[in-house]
Amino acid sequence: MRLIHLLREAGLPTSGVADGEISGITADSRQVRPGMMFVAIVGFTHDGHTFVPDAVSRGAAAVVVERDVLVPEGVPRIAVPNSRETLGHLGSAFYGHPSRELSVLGITGTNGKGTTAYLIEAILSGAGRPCGIIGTMGAKMGEATIDLERTTPEAPELQRLLREMADRRIRYVAVEVASHALALHRVTGMRFAAAVFTNLTQDHLDFHKTFDAYLAAKRRLFEMVEPDGVAIINADDPAGAAMAH
Repeated sequence: MRLIHLLREAGLPTSGVADGEISGITADSRQVRPGMMFVAIVGFTHDGHTFVPDAVSRGAAAVVVERDVLVPEGVPRIAVPNSRETLGHLGSAFYGHPSRELSVLGITGTNGKGTTAYLIEAILSGAGRPCGIIGTMGAKMGEATIDLERTTPEAPELQRLLREMADRRIRYVAVEVASHALALHRVTGMRFAAAVFTNLTQDHLDFHKTFDAYLAAKRRLFEMVEPDGVAIINADDPAGAAMAH
């Protein structure tokens, strides 16, 4: 994909950016291959901006940054306010916005995401409507299952899986959406036809720090549901009422 086209599709400015061919997107400099775009993300233990030289040495054709770092002449540098959020939009754009061709059913909650995903898949498949799954047990496409490192993959991998499902004419996908994925913008750029909330307990406060922050992360999924979409909330859970507002 041409760089200028990719940036436009992702809603990013193109002024002053030299065009070129982009063969892929990654936030891990070790995965960079010639022609790929490297997105520098500030992590919890490492700052991706320190790996810009490594990414360029491996053949990065463009670099996205949120901090003022030196990029070698000849390599397009795209400055953005939030690299994590931008990665989500870029991933969706690079793979042709696959969620727009699918009915994506997002499932969030401390417990029960996987069970709910497989129940949805069984119901839809039984009704003759092929349904894929992305979650803790991997990415399921028909009889094939691909192992995943995370419940909700990083944005480029997630979008690649959605594109593969769309190309296989799978029209429904049940996605386990972890709170980490919502907070870290892994699902940014996606459209959801429906969102499901199972429950909320005190788990993951090591990451979110407070229960309110944990709840806020979960609520983001419902903000991404299409206007004519469906929200399914477990009203028996104490957090259900807050999730509905």
